[in-house]
Amino acid sequence: MEMKTIMQKAFNEQMGKENESAYIYLALSAQCEAMDLKGMAKWLRVQGDEELEHAMKFYTHLADRNAKIAFEKIDKPKAAPNTPLGVFEAAYEHEKYITKCIHELVDLANKHNDPEALSFLDWFVNEQIEEEKSTRDIVKKLEMAKGNISALLMLDKMLGERKGD
Repeated sequence: MEMKTIMQKAFNEQMGKENESAYIYLALSAQCEAMDLKGMAKWLRVQGDEELEHAMKFYTHLADRNAKIAFEKIDKPKAAPNTPLGVFEAAYEHEKYITKCIHELVDLANKHNDPEALSFLDWFVNEQIEEEKSTRDIVKKLEMAKGNISALLMLDKMLGERKGD
C-alpha cells in the first residue's frame, strides 16, 4: 500500500527525532565523561547508537514503501545537567517525550488506515516501554545513592558493562 503524504511527513519527522535523540545522548555522555563517570558515559553512548538504529528503521520503512525520504534539521542539544541524577532524569524525560511521539504516530496511522505503519510501529511501542523502564530504573538507583560515592561508583561500574546492541 502506498504511504500517504501525511504519513511520510510524520515518519520523516520521527526519523529526525530519533537522530536528535542520538545527539542528545551523546551530549549527556560527554557530560558524564567530564564528571569522570566513564561507565555512565558508555551506557549513554550505547543508548545513542541504539537511537541511530531506530532512525534507520524509519529510513528503511520509508524506503521499502517507496516513500519520499527527507532529513530534518537537528538542533544543538541543550546543556546537559551537571549531576549524574540530572543527566539520567533528562534521559528519562526525553524517553517519555519519544513515547508520546510514537503514540501520536500510532493514532495518525489509525486515522489514515495505514496497517503497514501500524505493524511497524508496534515494535516501537514495545521498545519505548523498555526505554522508559531502563532510564527510570537508573534514576531510582541514583536517588537511592543520594550522593554516596561508593554507591555512585558501583553504579558507574555496572552501567559501564552495557554491551552494544
